Amino acid sequence: MFKRPFQIKSQAPVRSSDRRKLRADILARFSPLLLEDDLNAAGWKTGDEVVHEKVETSNGNVVAIYRIHNQPWWFRAADERIYPSVYTLWLLPNSFVVLSTHAFVMGKLLGGADLMLPGVVIPKAGLPQLRPGDPVSVNVLDRKHPDGTPSLCVGQALVSTEDAKAEGMRGKGVYILHWTGDWLWKSGDKTKADVTEGTANEGVSDDDEGQEEVISDSAFDGDTVDVPVREEGFPSAEERIADVQDAEDTPNQDAIDEIASVATGPTYEDVDGLLQQALLQALKVKLLPVVESTREVLPMAGSTFFSAYIQTSVPGGGKVDVAKTSYKKLSKFLKAQDKRGLIKVKEMKGEVMITGINKLHPEIVSFQPFRQPKLSQGAASVPVASTAVPPEPAGSITVSNLYKPHGTGTKEVFAEAGKDVHVLYTASEVREVVQQYVKDKGLVHSEDPRKVKLDLYLVQLLGKEEQKQVDVIGRDELGKRFLEQCQSHYELVIPGEEPIVRKGAPPPILITIERRHGNKVVTKVSGLETYSIDPEKSAEDLRSRCGTGTTVQPQAGSNPTRPQYELIVQGSKAKEVCEYLDERWRVPFTGRGNAKSSSLIQVTDKVQNKRQ
Repeated sequence: MFKRPFQIKSQAPVRSSDRRKLRADILARFSPLLLEDDLNAAGWKTGDEVVHEKVETSNGNVVAIYRIHNQPWWFRAADERIYPSVYTLWLLPNSFVVLSTHAFVMGKLLGGADLMLPGVVIPKAGLPQLRPGDPVSVNVLDRKHPDGTPSLCVGQALVSTEDAKAEGMRGKGVYILHWTGDWLWKSGDKTKADVTEGTANEGVSDDDEGQEEVISDSAFDGDTVDVPVREEGFPSAEERIADVQDAEDTPNQDAIDEIASVATGPTYEDVDGLLQQALLQALKVKLLPVVESTREVLPMAGSTFFSAYIQTSVPGGGKVDVAKTSYKKLSKFLKAQDKRGLIKVKEMKGEVMITGINKLHPEIVSFQPFRQPKLSQGAASVPVASTAVPPEPAGSITVSNLYKPHGTGTKEVFAEAGKDVHVLYTASEVREVVQQYVKDKGLVHSEDPRKVKLDLYLVQLLGKEEQKQVDVIGRDELGKRFLEQCQSHYELVIPGEEPIVRKGAPPPILITIERRHGNKVVTKVSGLETYSIDPEKSAEDLRSRCGTGTTVQPQAGSNPTRPQYELIVQGSKAKEVCEYLDERWRVPFTGRGNAKSSSLIQVTDKVQNKRQ
């Protein structure tokens, strides 16, 4: 969070009433370890002045810093939770939950990496009880420091203690927010923690006694505390893995693999750079040509821009997980690009919308597009401005239903689960988040595991009358209610093109059989352009296939600048049209020529006065 310099937006003393509230909030958050007397003893008396600084970090996050005696004591992160600075940790060493790690892992944490669970040293007393979102400090516990060093990092727990044990201590455990040597630390008096060696005691397991030391003291008490990962004399990943193979808390290969990922995995800076490259490629190569040909694509939902443009522009054809960047949320990333002047965004009804692109921005002008891997069968991309007749598709058109937390209760559940509420999810992913939330909150019915107890958020999925009468609900019904409260989207994948993501349900191709001019029957087909089906080519094909006349004319009421066309086939030819759409254009769910309505095909027979 403070890896790079931050910009101070405002600075002002805190009023006495707000000081009391701040103090009460801090005591409540860190109870029972932190007491009023502890704060007084550490040097923060009730009447002492507190200065509030509003700062903006390099990734666009707005953070509040609270200074006491010109020293940063506390900071309020973007999630509105309060955390202590490392200076406060040293003044109050027994007032915060501590996790311990190996010295070489600490070297990586002091560069901005997160703490992986296999890197946690489990003392004989066991792990402290943690819940996701709890504040955590991190120190070193090894043979040289058997009592543990002072804490050198501050972070947020990502998993509970029970879940960490259940998963075999694998995965990411702590999201590191602040560490000794970062710019928040540099904004203080730059004192360093005393990490002199201690004597052996029961703070560390007996196995650690035989471990070889893997990092020099200079990592902690030299001129700098920002330890380079590949400093001369610093152990390689192989040496670190070998060092922990005998440790009591890393008994399996999975844990060793996780340690390797700490040493070699991408950093926030790496993923941020990848995301920025994908953004510039998406803007210059894909979106700008469309915007310059027609401005009707803007404003565009940020989630649509990310899913359909940025994700398909990642170097190497991969994907970027926003949660693994320093921005954490898509909305913050987009707003940060607005501040840089690359794009214009506006928040509308809780959704960040792209409203403009600065095509003269130096980064866009100087950006050299890279070659993307060829699209595989079934892959897709965003439609570009072109009037060329599309080639015959190699695969089938596919439509996927996507959902975004939107209704009452859904956003809160996703936020509690640490998920970005501005990203689109499949139905199975939504159900997975809900089931994990139920498990984490202990809401499974004790007598019937197929039922779920309703808490403050889940009960909001019900109607007002139901809320008064229902306190448990079936798992399947809960998943159904949850999806109903989400905002529906769909992703349309047309072979050879970029995916198209839009709100609502996909508009169907309309096939209407009607009588005109006496007893003359015709079959009208509209909505082909949505699926990149060329009406003129289709008219030519159906003329040969059906052995009858066909015409194409502008559809009444369509936009003159982007007209939609209506294909008219002489006779009652709904079955033949459905077969053609299925075989030639791979439009799914056509009933294999049975002329039945489906999610993408709607057949209406006005002659027989019925919908098929």
